[in-house]
Amino acid sequence: MNINKWGTKHWFKQKLELQGTNEPVAYFGHKNSGYQRYRHMKLLEFIQGFIKSHNLDNPSNLLDIGCGTGDLTAMLYTGLNVKASGVDFVEPAISIAKKNYPWINFSVGELPQLGFPDGTFDCIVASEVIYYLNQNDRETTITEIARVLKKNGLFIMSSVLGNNYLTEQTASILLSNKFSIEKTNYLYFKTYHKLISPIVYCHNAYYVVKSNSEVNGLPLFLKKYPWVYKNVLSLAFFKVIFHITSPILRSSKLVSYVESKSSVNYKSQDITNITLISLKK
Repeated sequence: MNINKWGTKHWFKQKLELQGTNEPVAYFGHKNSGYQRYRHMKLLEFIQGFIKSHNLDNPSNLLDIGCGTGDLTAMLYTGLNVKASGVDFVEPAISIAKKNYPWINFSVGELPQLGFPDGTFDCIVASEVIYYLNQNDRETTITEIARVLKKNGLFIMSSVLGNNYLTEQTASILLSNKFSIEKTNYLYFKTYHKLISPIVYCHNAYYVVKSNSEVNGLPLFLKKYPWVYKNVLSLAFFKVIFHITSPILRSSKLVSYVESKSSVNYKSQDITNITLISLKK
């Protein structure tokens, strides 16, 4: 079974089918990933801080675009005490979200369209989703977000930074026609990613060996010589590493410590993630 083109619906479905949601390296394993829980927590704190510093009321109706299995949506629901909805185009992920968080309204939908009436929400979050779209769909999506937002509604967009994702400049340009950017937040995961990369490689290799499939996230030399890892001994080795190191990836303590130290002694090249809070014009 080969993983399809990056970012397509089939690619996401195969990620969910292959990896499930229980392991920290699984694409949809946010609830069990210390890195993802920490990233979600920082996003919530950023929104809460903005609302408090601007003397705003908490939003009353929030939409989480690209909600996956709903873990971030649930955190926003609780942290902001808000009516929340989530939308994603991966139907099995939405089924899991509905099962895990039945008090939240989850639905299947596919960008760049949003199947909601004008002015439905006063807050919309798109966490690490817009960069999967091509440029035309990105622009259409921003127009759709502005349409379903109420006047002066909040739009929070976060992204990994990089040429294959968004840069701060391209993110700002993308928002500029429909939104005024009010505040920007940065996260510094470069050192953390370097520290855990050998563990992540082993976990991804374990998925490959166990399922006899192809998966992104392996170092180049392993992709070039699959016989190195596609055998019984490799399966046993990666299985041991997998179980020994999983607690490290599940814990948010390491990522919190490393990211906080990096943010104090940062260099511009250490910035890996950006979040922009904007108001509808």
